[in-house]
Amino acid sequence: SESKEEDKAPPKKPTKPQQSGHIESLYERAVRERDDPSEEEHPSMRNGRGKIYNPLTGQWSAVSQQTQGRPHSAVSAASGGTPKYEAKTFPSGNRYEGEWLNGKYHGRGLLKYADGRKYEGEWHQGVTHGKGHFHYSNGDQYVGDYQAGLQHGQGRFVWKNGDVYVGQWQKGKRHGKGKLTKVNGDGFNGMWKEGHPDMQLLKNVHR
Repeated sequence: SESKEEDKAPPKKPTKPQQSGHIESLYERAVRERDDPSEEEHPSMRNGRGKIYNPLTGQWSAVSQQTQGRPHSAVSAASGGTPKYEAKTFPSGNRYEGEWLNGKYHGRGLLKYADGRKYEGEWHQGVTHGKGHFHYSNGDQYVGDYQAGLQHGQGRFVWKNGDVYVGQWQKGKRHGKGKLTKVNGDGFNGMWKEGHPDMQLLKNVHR
């Protein structure tokens, strides 16, 4: 019968709506919004538009998430290619000389700020990542490891007055084993926690 033949007929698959026009990707949007990648206003460490702020370079980078300290985004996913050298001066007065990839600092480069700060070292998708040397405008200096824009790993920090810290860092703070030597003879050699000597650990040791 006709009713049985209709029951046996395979169901029709729903058709996808046709899309017209160009859909802007996250990478294209980030490039369009980035008039001056060396300096943007930053009301907080993260804003509401899916970007991460690097306090050492003064940059916002478009990200979707952060995994093991390294930003992962549509920009990172499309990072194929070979970095190319270029020197560029921005309207802010900052000047970058080094390697670029997909419109971002990537590889080795030197960024000079208009206020006197300077970073020379390795970059990954627009943020300091790897080995680097940062000169602060007040005369302080840091030489060592960076990860996702922050001091992370092994590093040496020298203050203008001559105080020196050599040791481990984590997410921009002295953390782990390190030695602080001050010009007045004071100092601390041992474990650090979030930027300060781990006094709780010392108490447990002396009990």
